[in-house]
Parts: sequence; structure tokens; C-alpha cells
Amino acid sequence: GKRLLELTAFRASNYKRETKIVNMLSFIQTTVWKHLFGKSATALEKITQQHNAYLIRDADNVLNRFVSPQSVNCAAFAGGIIEGILCSSGFACDVTTSADGRGVFFLISFEDAVIERDDRLQ
Repeated sequence: GKRLLELTAFRASNYKRETKIVNMLSFIQTTVWKHLFGKSATALEKITQQHNAYLIRDADNVLNRFVSPQSVNCAAFAGGIIEGILCSSGFACDVTTSADGRGVFFLISFEDAVIERDDRLQ
């Protein structure tokens, strides 16, 4: 994740170090996803039931295209990349990956210290 962040940040000519959660997740959803899979992820959503959780959804993830969601979730590899990028950027979190017929979901749960820092910056 750390090396991929450095590479995509170097290639994105207008990249600046992100300090807010939503901006960093948007960078992952668009720029990093295009670098990895050739297209942006389908959606970025805030989970309303949890104050520290966000969801990135990809309706057509190439990693799970030829694998049954019940057997193995190959998209967990991408979840590890997301976690590596966020943790190396100072956004400590845990990423949980799940898949069903609607696509792949990456649930990103940030630590409370990260949420408090983000609130102070706003």
C-alpha cells in the first residue's frame, strides 16, 4: 500500500498530501482504483450507524469476476492495499472486505483518534 501510494501520488500531477478522511478516501476511490483496475470504484459512502466507518463499493471488481463469492473472496487483496495506503498516510484503520451479488464492499473503520483529528481540522 505504501509504495502504491507513492507511485500514484507521483503520477498524479496535482496531488497534495491529504489530511481529511473524505478527501483521502476519494483519492483511493478514483485515482488509486483507476491505477489498479482501469476504472473508479462505484461508490463511496459514510455509514450512518457508525461514526467512524466508511464504505467503498465496487460493482464489477475484476478480482472476484471469475470466483464464486461463497468460495473465496479474492478482493481481500484490494482491501489490504486500501488499509496499507490509509495506515501509511496516518489514517489508522481496519478494512473488512465482503462480496455478494451486488459487488464487493470494503468497510473501513477508522480509529477514534483519526476521527477526532478530522473533526478538529474542519
